[in-house]
Amino acid sequence: MGWFRNLKISIKLLVGFLAVAVIAGIIGVVGVINIMNIDKASTQLYEDNTLGLRHVGDASIQFQRIRVNALKLLLVTDEKERSEYIDKINEHVNVVESELKRYEEVITNEDDQKRFSTVMNLWANFQSLLEDIIQHIESGENEEAQKLMFEKSGSTIDSLNDMFEELFEYNTSEAEEKANRNTRVSNMAANTMMLVVMIGTVIAVL
Repeated sequence: MGWFRNLKISIKLLVGFLAVAVIAGIIGVVGVINIMNIDKASTQLYEDNTLGLRHVGDASIQFQRIRVNALKLLLVTDEKERSEYIDKINEHVNVVESELKRYEEVITNEDDQKRFSTVMNLWANFQSLLEDIIQHIESGENEEAQKLMFEKSGSTIDSLNDMFEELFEYNTSEAEEKANRNTRVSNMAANTMMLVVMIGTVIAVL
């Protein structure tokens, strides 16, 4: 340190200010990196799982509305009412398809893709049965429509309900895991910042 003591006071002050500026810059860079990592983790949690929960939840709700309106369709005899229920069913079907497409866009791993593929296969089967039910009702074949609704579509409906629930539970579990991981990242970032600030302070004082 002899060379430093031999410097002029103005140069010493300049070197000291530059050293403190460099330390402050390092602290700032570390802080920005940590903030960006936390922001990235939060965005991933939202896009991968929060949106997934929303889409599968909306699809499940619309699916239940389809079932309710299909049951009502079996009971009414007025053609106008039948037409109204069929229109409602078609609207709900379109919403389900839209939500499932949106869910597909946020799939990030193979396990989720397998579950989604199972849902899509069951949904296609249910749609086919639903179309047959509506066709029988429009043709005045109510008994055939009832058989399809209560006998042949039961297993498909139950399986589809189970898969919607499984997707919901999967995304809930994944969201919880990522939230816990984000907490650990935040704690690590806070500890890193405290360490950098302490080191920087010591160096600045020296």
